[in-house]
Amino acid sequence: MRLALVTCQNLPRAAQDDAPLFRHLHEVGQDFESVAWDDPTVSWRDFDAAIVRTTWDYCPRLPEFLAWARRVSAETRLINPVEVLTWNTNKRYLAAVAAEGAPIIPTEWVSPAEADELPERLAARGWGRAFVKPVVGAGSDHTLRVEDTPQSRAAAVEFVRNYPVAEGALVQPYLQQVESVGELSLVFFGGQLSHAVQKLPPAGDFRVQVEWGGRYQRHQASDEERAVAEACLAAAGRAFGLTAPLVYARVDLLQSSQGRWWLNELELVEPSLYFEHAPDGPARLLAAIRAAMA
Repeated sequence: MRLALVTCQNLPRAAQDDAPLFRHLHEVGQDFESVAWDDPTVSWRDFDAAIVRTTWDYCPRLPEFLAWARRVSAETRLINPVEVLTWNTNKRYLAAVAAEGAPIIPTEWVSPAEADELPERLAARGWGRAFVKPVVGAGSDHTLRVEDTPQSRAAAVEFVRNYPVAEGALVQPYLQQVESVGELSLVFFGGQLSHAVQKLPPAGDFRVQVEWGGRYQRHQASDEERAVAEACLAAAGRAFGLTAPLVYARVDLLQSSQGRWWLNELELVEPSLYFEHAPDGPARLLAAIRAAMA
């Protein structure tokens, strides 16, 4: 079996993210090659499977990326499948999984044309502070924290009106616990929990990504956290007709002021899998790939 680990041509954190996976594949003699998704010289038919890993430049090129995924699916096994990549790259999937029982963060959807409605919607919801995020986006890019002031709300209106993402924004209440508890990421391979990571932002911030000064640590998921994550994956399966466990999935959870765990995102396209915090993670991922291929 020959694997393509799919990346992008401008990858700033390649060594940090997938280096443990590369080492493991070398150690066990697994034939693989790291290739950029938009490299026109790649012959995808030469691989038994293409594993989408660090394609971190897809957001501003989404139509091109999904067209690539459809082409590759006709030539080799794409993991995760193109159908999953298609719905998971637009955060409106959250509404579909919520309809199937997933506990998502309360959400308003606002297009650029509806930007003027934002203060009224915040008031109706009783959200003094809020997050504004792109419907298509990753890594806290183009994410705004809205404060409970007229100036901040006016700035948020302009922010959404001039949004660089044509699909618009989602608006959610600001969860203060993100500053102290951070975000939990539970990583699943082949439908089984592999490991979990707690991601903490720098003081006074909400952005947990390392690019913004966040720090990560291994986390022992509680029975409650695991049950919520598994329920979210099951809801996605019902919403989108998944007939088998995904080879890889990351479930990101945030805590409400009442201590409940809510789904922040299902990361099923190109998530960081935090192998540096899980020495056995690469072996588990490879086992899931082999099981899916078998």
